[in-house]
Amino acid sequence: MAQTPIERKFAKACRSAGLEIEAEQQVGRYRPDFIVRAHKLAIELDGHDTHSSVEDRIRDGRRQRYLQRLGWTVLRFTGREIHLDVDACVAEVMDFVQALGVPAPVYAIYIDWLFFQRAIVDFERRNAAHLAQRGAISRDTFLQVLPLVIDMPETVAVHLFGTASTFSDSARKLEASRVMTHEGRSFVIEEHQAEFMAIELLDHLKAHRPTYQNRVVLVADDGAYPPEFMDADPHLAALIRKDADRSRMMTIRAAKWQDIDYLFAQIAGVPLHEMV
Repeated sequence: MAQTPIERKFAKACRSAGLEIEAEQQVGRYRPDFIVRAHKLAIELDGHDTHSSVEDRIRDGRRQRYLQRLGWTVLRFTGREIHLDVDACVAEVMDFVQALGVPAPVYAIYIDWLFFQRAIVDFERRNAAHLAQRGAISRDTFLQVLPLVIDMPETVAVHLFGTASTFSDSARKLEASRVMTHEGRSFVIEEHQAEFMAIELLDHLKAHRPTYQNRVVLVADDGAYPPEFMDADPHLAALIRKDADRSRMMTIRAAKWQDIDYLFAQIAGVPLHEMV
């Protein structure tokens, strides 16, 4: 039975919405706050008292990775989100359940979140004089533009890998939506807190090769990635990286590649002939 005020409030809202959840059920060695058993969905409510410090976030990340290894999807809500609009939180869970009800995605986008954040800062600094709108580049706008240059199916899995600090610094923006729909395409977004991003991203990709095969877009640029793609097979549907003069990914074969700055330019309204 739910014990904390935010757990009681969330459970009541779920009952009102007709969403069937179970509280504090054992999953492996942990008891998530709530689960939707039929969809292997765990829901964690992060109250300020026990989830506010960096150490708390690291513990939460370890717990989340363990559940993910067991095949569970983990959704997180802060206590502030529950207090401000619990009905919106429940609606988000129901949207996610609905998305999980369709066939599992067989096409995936893997994003090194630290690379992505740094690339945005660098692009906006270099092109400050020509930005139509500062702050226009985000996870969601990037995903909306990507299908314009890469053919994708209607349902796409998105795996974000970042450290606890990168996620906590941008938690409000990152956790605004876990299922994003745009022009008939659904992006099922999952965050992975990783202490060693490249290693854990590659481990996850290897484990899911039977599902995704070579239908993978990698958004990254780090020297840790090329050694894992040394044979002649094009492992990737596309590679989104830095330009050729700055990239450390030039040895990776992919069916298609794209300089990430060109995608950012489309989002931020920077004319290509003015881009630096």
